[in-house]
Amino acid sequence: MMTTNSPIDPQQAPASSSQAPAEVLPETRMARRRRLQQEATARVAGQGDASAVTPEAHSENFVPVTALPTAQDDASSASQLSAATIASAALLPVIENESGVGSKPLKRERRSLWDTCGTILSPGPTPNRPPLPSTGKAGRNLPAALGVAAVLVGIVLATLMFTKVLFTGLVIIAVCGALWELAGAFARKGLRLPLAPLWLGTIGVVVCAWSVGAEAMFGAYLATAGAAFLWCFFDHCEAEAGTDWELASSSDIHDGAHDTLRRSRTSNAVAAVFAATYLPFLSGFAVLLLAQDHGVGKVLMLIALPVANDTGGWLAGITFGKHPMAPSVSPKKSWEGFAGSMIATILTATGCIWALNGPIWAGPILGACIVVVSTLGDLGESLIKRDVGLKDMGTLLPGHGGLMDRLDSILVAAPVVYLFCLLALC
Repeated sequence: MMTTNSPIDPQQAPASSSQAPAEVLPETRMARRRRLQQEATARVAGQGDASAVTPEAHSENFVPVTALPTAQDDASSASQLSAATIASAALLPVIENESGVGSKPLKRERRSLWDTCGTILSPGPTPNRPPLPSTGKAGRNLPAALGVAAVLVGIVLATLMFTKVLFTGLVIIAVCGALWELAGAFARKGLRLPLAPLWLGTIGVVVCAWSVGAEAMFGAYLATAGAAFLWCFFDHCEAEAGTDWELASSSDIHDGAHDTLRRSRTSNAVAAVFAATYLPFLSGFAVLLLAQDHGVGKVLMLIALPVANDTGGWLAGITFGKHPMAPSVSPKKSWEGFAGSMIATILTATGCIWALNGPIWAGPILGACIVVVSTLGDLGESLIKRDVGLKDMGTLLPGHGGLMDRLDSILVAAPVVYLFCLLALC
């Protein structure tokens, strides 16, 4: 058995015919990965010479025993590990091209689903684009806002009046678009939402709510949240396959970069569960309302109440607003606007309850509850936008922002209206 620690140069001829050639053994896949990682680390750190890597050293089937990698006792620095991971990915196709004639090219490292599908499943950070110029004291571009609102109301009414199934499809499209906007916003903080299981779970939640009921919808939500949670961990494990991050044992010295990588798994998983709860789960209550008796009227009430809350608060705020409600979160919200929201929403709720042949006394109670939860939902989204540094979640709806900017109040109001209808209107 050979005891030397330096690899045998295949270009050198044996000193004599009696000298036995170097013993060779098949190179395992893990050994190949570790060798490539070590070579890339040496190149990045300036400790290796690229010219020393010969094509024969990368033969797929055989490698000298003395060239097999040995276990490293000391952990490399975080910067070298990160750079080596990138360098090894860039080095792989070069080694494939330099392999001997007739040899099978090395198999490329498997890429994650986000990298394969590009920006569809992994949107980049949302840029902070300036909104349309505002008109007067409105604080927004009023002609654009009114035009977009008219189009949205027309689409909702068309789906509800033609067939209810179309409205469920509209809910799926709106929620999937809102998830995409939320993923772009979270990307500004380095968080990645697993859009594939979230989109699939959105379809499952809506279909279960429409065809089966609340119990099936809740089960679909749990499955969606669980799948998204596990997806985040599996995606990180796949990205670390064959690298020093995966091979490091509990006895190795972990630095700050290693701990940050481990924490990012949990952060992504928690963000995924939050997204599954905020969008697919809450939107399912709107579909549950549609499946009830007088479902179309109840869904119209669900949409009308947050609209009355926003419109009443906006009109009272730009006219009388002087006392900010939460200046550090949403500077434009005032207590005068909150009072305007309360009056407008109570009047709208009373009219909707009367139209649905419900008790009139229930209108003020429902209206007050909607004002509270809608205001909290709006402030919650404002906190998210302020934390990620965005003015609006998107630019799809001129004068309004993105889909998330329109759905925030409706989503949090949906379970309240659903429970209220079960108790007072059924």
